[in-house]
Amino acid sequence: GLEVFCTENDLCSDIYLKFYNTEDRDNVYFYVSTYLENHITEHTAESYMLQWQRGHISNYQYLLHLNNLADRSCNDLSQYPVFPWIIADYSSSELDLTNPETFRDLSKPVGALNKERLERLL
Repeated sequence: GLEVFCTENDLCSDIYLKFYNTEDRDNVYFYVSTYLENHITEHTAESYMLQWQRGHISNYQYLLHLNNLADRSCNDLSQYPVFPWIIADYSSSELDLTNPETFRDLSKPVGALNKERLERLL
C-alpha cells in the first residue's frame, strides 16, 4: 500500500492506496514524489517529540505520528495504532481523572501489574 497524508491547508484528505504488486506501487510513488517534490515534508520521531514536548501537539497526535512512522495506519484495517494501556480502574461507572489510582503504574510493563500474573510469567 501507499499512504498519502495531507495537511490542513491541502484541499484533500489522507488516502490509502492498495496495489496488487509492488512494481505498480513503486511507480506511483516515484511519479507522485517527483511531481510533488517541493511539497513533501519528511518528519522524524525526533521532530514529533520536540513538537510534543513544546506543547504544539497533543499526546494523542504524538502517538498517532509515532504509529505512522512505524508503518501502522488507521486507514488499513489489517493494521492498528498502538496506544499504551493507561487505565487501572475498570469497575467504576465514571472515571475520576484527578485520582492517581485511576491510572496504571507506567513504570512497570503490563505483565508486571498483577503480582499473580507476574509470578506465572517468571
